[in-house]
Amino acid sequence: MEKIFVLKKIFTPEKIFVIITLFFGLILALLTPPYQIPDEPQHFLRTLSLVNNNRLIAIKKDNTTGDYLSANLDIIHEKYVPIIKHLERKTSFKELKQYLKINYDNKNLMFISFPNTALYSPVCYIPQIIGILCAKIFTNSIVAFLIFGRLFSLFFFIAMGYITIKTIPVLKWGTLLVFLTPMNLILASGFSADTVLFCITALYFAKILQFSFRAENIKDKEIAIMAILALLIALTKQSFFFTLFIFLIPKKKFLTNYFLKIAAILAPALIVTIIWSLTIKNIYIPLNGADAAMQLKYILSHPAQYLGILFKPTYDSLILLYEAICIMGWLEMSVPKYYYFLYVVLFILNGLVTSSEHNCLKTPINKKIILAILCITNYIIISTMLYLSWAAPGEFYPTMVLQGRYFSILQLPLMMVVYTLIPHIKSKYSNIINAATVLFLICILTQVAYIIFIRYY
Repeated sequence: MEKIFVLKKIFTPEKIFVIITLFFGLILALLTPPYQIPDEPQHFLRTLSLVNNNRLIAIKKDNTTGDYLSANLDIIHEKYVPIIKHLERKTSFKELKQYLKINYDNKNLMFISFPNTALYSPVCYIPQIIGILCAKIFTNSIVAFLIFGRLFSLFFFIAMGYITIKTIPVLKWGTLLVFLTPMNLILASGFSADTVLFCITALYFAKILQFSFRAENIKDKEIAIMAILALLIALTKQSFFFTLFIFLIPKKKFLTNYFLKIAAILAPALIVTIIWSLTIKNIYIPLNGADAAMQLKYILSHPAQYLGILFKPTYDSLILLYEAICIMGWLEMSVPKYYYFLYVVLFILNGLVTSSEHNCLKTPINKKIILAILCITNYIIISTMLYLSWAAPGEFYPTMVLQGRYFSILQLPLMMVVYTLIPHIKSKYSNIINAATVLFLICILTQVAYIIFIRYY
């Protein structure tokens, strides 16, 4: 029994998370060729604009938005963009070594377009900005900038994941499972704004659960922490509605001035959302025939039809779930489908089964309802924002507009829904589920690394 206790102290879920993520994350960050992660070219260009030109707001020119960046970027683009979604096209480590020699030339600039990522605030790229600044100390290589940005994104993901798993009072092994889906780890090991959004929302939700179920009341310092996290969430893809999960915390935890303290958390986030939206309004370029005003008008005039599309259990809906877990690259690669079913089983088991040594957290019925409503509301808001930005008025095709990775931030709240709405099972065999979760993650991530290797080399 003493040995088992020592092992539990050593192999905690947060420590296992760090080990697995560091090992597989480094492999993926270095193994994946440039631009082979969703939207990586556009995110890279936006970050270079921030670092090299200090351009908080991109430039609108003719019918697009972008910035004046090194013309040498075209050489990288011409090599690696054509590989995207073309399974027959390969590269090599020798080739990558040659492209490492191409430097960022500040004297030879050209206007390069990145209209979709031009709308993102600098908060989305803090880890990558630090990575590029560190790389600039040693080199001026464009590919090195990208690799260092990837590495610092991974380190940020590891740090935030560790803190989140350590903070959350329940579902620690389930949180480990959510963080390490192939899609989440691939994005974390690449150049993407989704990593910062996912990490901050996960920590925010973990803090909410921590404050909800502990004995102590919330201190002023903790209100300030939640306000900062909410503000950062609002500045990452204007995801203000996720901050409303704050209403899960019992009113009594705030002692006095409940509405004033809630306003102190939410008001700054709402204000920066409005300010940033107004700031980027003039550089917005509609894509794919999108017209946000007309699309919104159509949705409001056909609410029943629209909600029917969002919640109809179709093949497209199943594809979204599958994408959130098992899809890689630019949606052209995937792990075998049996991993998807194993993931779903482990996802449910981690939400249902708890150790016989731990007390199950009891949630009032009103908080269960609020949790479920907020999950549904956020799903609707995320989907609607995507349809407003990427689809022509009246066109609603999930596989063309919605992608599973956009809903990763709801995986942890969804697991909490399972935990709160379905009776828990206290079992002395919960350790077996924990071990199965770790073994599953090692197997699936090994498969991911193998698939990426044979795909590109």
